[in-house]
Amino acid sequence: MNKLFGGLLVAFLITAPLTASAAAFQVGEQPSVGRDQTIADDLYIVGGNITGSGSVDGDVLAAGGNVLISGPATGDVQVAGGNVTLLGEVADDVRAMGGTIIISGAVGDDVVVVGGQVTVSGERVGGDVVAFAGVVHIDTPVEGSMRVAAGEVFLNATVAGDVDIEAERIVIGQNASIAGELTYTSPEEADIHEGASIASVAYTPREQHVSAGADREMFAALSFFGAFFIHLVAALLIGLLLRRFAKEVVGSVVAQPLAQLGRGLIVLIVVPIASVLLLFTFIGIPFGIIGILAYIAWLIFSGLVAPIVLGALIARWILKRCEKLIDWKTITAGVAVYVVLGLIPVIGWLLQLILVVLVLGATLRINMDIVNEWR
Repeated sequence: MNKLFGGLLVAFLITAPLTASAAAFQVGEQPSVGRDQTIADDLYIVGGNITGSGSVDGDVLAAGGNVLISGPATGDVQVAGGNVTLLGEVADDVRAMGGTIIISGAVGDDVVVVGGQVTVSGERVGGDVVAFAGVVHIDTPVEGSMRVAAGEVFLNATVAGDVDIEAERIVIGQNASIAGELTYTSPEEADIHEGASIASVAYTPREQHVSAGADREMFAALSFFGAFFIHLVAALLIGLLLRRFAKEVVGSVVAQPLAQLGRGLIVLIVVPIASVLLLFTFIGIPFGIIGILAYIAWLIFSGLVAPIVLGALIARWILKRCEKLIDWKTITAGVAVYVVLGLIPVIGWLLQLILVVLVLGATLRINMDIVNEWR
């Protein structure tokens, strides 16, 4: 399970290649790409209900409540949502996270999914399948290998490579054909239907009571990807809708990191103390309440902007370029690294705090400049 979770983590960390490219983006309550539309670049789309029927000559990144993509894409499709449905053909990889995930189109390379209920069907999967979910159904030919950790797994298709499963219940259908080795860990032996073809089987029994540990691991994994999804959606909205502001924050942090750190520490320490002191005066009570609420909102907002800054700094370091790069790729990379830092006790938390303090200082400087301009 730990190895599988590590593989999933790495897979999602590499979902944001930092090579610069043109892209089209849409943000809204119900963004869509019509059937007659063709996007000649990468597409990233964020909203409540997302529909994509047109063709995309590049990668697709989508995040929303309900996501339906029925058009073809020549690159990767990376999607997160409550309900995710992919019906179109994807020439490269699919990486999806959601409550319910349905992949019915042909996939040219790997499929990496994390969700509650996952169904992979359609013409074929040209590479490997990696899944971490509550219930997994695989009903499409897999030309690579399979690695699955789930509560229940149903496999009824051909797999050209090895199959590695850890689950409470495993069902191998009559149409299943595994050319490699089936390795599985479960409290009970797999239900292998008559007609299924398996080159070799290696079964490791697991006591039922041990599943509590697996449940904790699954909860930790879902918590991680839940945090990733929330941060990603928020950061994309801020980065795309407030791009100029985000670039100013990044520019301030790069140009004067120590100055922004100092300003941020002032905000972090002085504002809550001053707001609490105001609560002890009759006239100052409403100002103290406003100050505390504004302080909390400021901290939350800075925590959402921090991954954007981190992604821009990573891109600047990797690409050795001076401009302030902020696009969906740098944002996704920043969110991934930021969430991983949250898993590292003390050092990771300290680095997250430093990033938040830097953003606090940068936003304070921007607000001071605005006030000076008004004067």
